[in-house]
Amino acid sequence: MSERVAQDRIVLVRDPLYWDREHYHFDRVEYRVITDPTIRLVNLRTGQLDVAERILASDVATIKADPKQKVIVGPSLQYVGITFNIANGTGMSPEFSKSETLREALSLSIDRDAINQVVFDGNAVPGNQPMPPGTRYYASDRPVPKHDVARAKALTASSGTSHPSLTLNLQNNADQRQVGEMIQAMAGEAGIDIKLQAMEFQTQLQAQSSGNFQASLVSWSGRVDPDGNTYTLLGCTSPTNDGRWCAGAEPDLLAGRAEVDPTKRIAEYHAAFRTIVGAKPIIYLYHPPLIMAMTAKLVGFNYHPDGLMRLRDVRLGP
Repeated sequence: MSERVAQDRIVLVRDPLYWDREHYHFDRVEYRVITDPTIRLVNLRTGQLDVAERILASDVATIKADPKQKVIVGPSLQYVGITFNIANGTGMSPEFSKSETLREALSLSIDRDAINQVVFDGNAVPGNQPMPPGTRYYASDRPVPKHDVARAKALTASSGTSHPSLTLNLQNNADQRQVGEMIQAMAGEAGIDIKLQAMEFQTQLQAQSSGNFQASLVSWSGRVDPDGNTYTLLGCTSPTNDGRWCAGAEPDLLAGRAEVDPTKRIAEYHAAFRTIVGAKPIIYLYHPPLIMAMTAKLVGFNYHPDGLMRLRDVRLGP
């Protein structure tokens, strides 16, 4: 690393002593921090970027129509969910922070399949756990819940709270606004009033870490190992557990992180995910598609579901 400017860029230079150096063809790689997806795409179109990640689903068709660009769309390990403030400061919802019943009602009111089709053109994967359905750590006996307004209404009524309301923070971009508006409408059918509060991503993260939020529609980039998707965000002592939920039996809940036997490790995480699905400190909604756009001149760039870029054998053609 030759240069790092906070919130702006990181510059890497080629190491002539690297053991696999003959497969790396760039002398310099610059990562730029551009938080606005629209500005990222403009920079790609004007030649200031060669690759742009986290492209909006609504921009895919436009990119495909441009012969100077190409786009990769594939499944990811990332998830998007509603993180609740359970016990962080004084900003939590007095109703939803204490009531698993209300959190369950909200989850059942949300039509994950509809969100996938409307916002992501069917390219996302509806989910309800830290890892996507179909992966080895997913607890298949706790499948993605079906949209059930009648059951959601009944749970809302049985919660003991009349007219429950919740303020939901979200990023101020097209995809998240559309998802938020769909959640708002669906929850309303179950008697839950959702107030949307759009903000810049950095502001949203600051609100979470300080406890100044009731609930947050937020994504996690996803890790191949489930420990990165569980302890990091739900461990009692983890600094990034913004909701401050803490399972009373945490050593058992997260025992899988220290288990080396693959079969036992899978069983431990299945048990942990069952607990998380029941308590719902996070309502997992979907695993969004990984969308990366790039100049058509880029050769050898391959897709990986963790979203990390591998530049081995990647070249920039004429």
